[in-house]
Amino acid sequence: APRSGYYNGELSESAAERIRQASSPRLQENPDAELNARQELAWFHQDLIKRKGAEYVADLDAFVQNDPVLKNISAETSSIVTIPVKASGESENIYGTLALYAQQEPVNGDKITILMNVNWLDTNHDIPDEWAAVQKTIAEIERAKIDFPNLAIATMQKEYNKEETGRTGGAIGYIAGDLMNAALLAVNGKIARGEMADDHDVLIVRSDADLDGVARTQLRNFEKAAAENKDLDILKGATRFGVADYEKFPGFGISAAFSTMMSVASSQESIHTGGANFAARASTLAAVAGLGEY
Repeated sequence: APRSGYYNGELSESAAERIRQASSPRLQENPDAELNARQELAWFHQDLIKRKGAEYVADLDAFVQNDPVLKNISAETSSIVTIPVKASGESENIYGTLALYAQQEPVNGDKITILMNVNWLDTNHDIPDEWAAVQKTIAEIERAKIDFPNLAIATMQKEYNKEETGRTGGAIGYIAGDLMNAALLAVNGKIARGEMADDHDVLIVRSDADLDGVARTQLRNFEKAAAENKDLDILKGATRFGVADYEKFPGFGISAAFSTMMSVASSQESIHTGGANFAARASTLAAVAGLGEY
């Protein structure tokens, strides 16, 4: 059945079995299999056609081929940062978020590749303030492209139907799904054309459009952990909320810090990724059919 794009808490056995059945043959045969990026991404491409239709995949493939950033990502690209951007609500935030990523410590001398799904609802057209905010968000991203030459920013712009997406819990599942699918198809295309090694496993990093701060070593830390722990499929960073209020409300700060610590501790057993500050290998995401149906 369609879902909004996220799972919360423990899965029932029946739900877990549905996910297993939707996974690649390698994972179904052996959940601990060592995955090959080329094999899993090629399977994902064909599976996506079966699930979403040839036209949907052709449109995403065309976007990847026509976007100069995604078409020309380096063969050594180690990570792609994906950001869903609600254009009607992030006009005051997105430039600052991109400015934070411009401060990231460089990895392998490459530019930092960022892929954004800049999206809006069909109903935003009818509300002047909201449509003006959409246009401002787009303009702020263009300004960032000029101001931060160390960022390679790819932008997909998509309109979603409010009524249609509302039937399955809202637009975020569609937005995140399209974003992840585009990232995986970009890597798949690069490998399929022989422009990237078959076993080169790019990290797909998830971030948010309204960050107040991010460690300058975030991407370096993710990539170092992935390189040193080949058995890890998903990497999660600590996320702190409401940091600006810590000084004014120290009790809240203590509680928030404790909550963050417990979240990190619980990740030793299972990872609840939330919406941001995590990374997954492209081969793993492909092998579990991306975000699945939404």
